[in-house]
Amino acid sequence: MHVGTLTPRIFSEDDVKLLRVVSARAALAIDRALAYDEVVRLTELQRDFVTLAAHELRTPAATVYGLAATLARRQRPAEMVEQLQQTLHEQSERMSRLVEQLLDLSRLDDAALRINPEPIRLSTELQHTSRRSLSAARTRSRSKRPSSRSWPTAPRWSASSATS
Repeated sequence: MHVGTLTPRIFSEDDVKLLRVVSARAALAIDRALAYDEVVRLTELQRDFVTLAAHELRTPAATVYGLAATLARRQRPAEMVEQLQQTLHEQSERMSRLVEQLLDLSRLDDAALRINPEPIRLSTELQHTSRRSLSAARTRSRSKRPSSRSWPTAPRWSASSATS
């Protein structure tokens, strides 16, 4: 074996003990450095996650606050109040889902939530999910579609009026 020299050498038992101690300490130092790097990486991930979660919660919270303030301070036509209340409800549900997802993540960290994976038929699940999404989109589209009374009548232009 060569240690610190290019010429072979026979080590005494004390030399071997010393090399074992040094190599064990070097291995420990490497393990600690790797663990430290992992802690730094996880801390950065956690900080990024908290920033993202705060941003995702701030958006619906600001909307809810603004809508509630608008509804409380001013008289609005019934149709507008209904639309504002619908948006308020949607944003409240969005916040609630985000909070539930955060709590689920917290439970996962605490190992209080067990995940029991099981095989599924992917095509069946995708079809079911597609149908639900399409149904929800149609419902939203119908509820947000303005009545014909709310659209102003556009002026009709003819070729003769455009050139005169």
